[in-house]
Amino acid sequence: ALPVLVDSDEEIMTRSEMAEKMFSSEKIM
Repeated sequence: ALPVLVDSDEEIMTRSEMAEKMFSSEKIM
């Protein structure tokens, strides 16, 4: 998602997904 102007929403979605994965992994750990 380098082109922020084009894939701004996609980047946000990816960031949210990454955060969710991080939180879930922390809970598992």
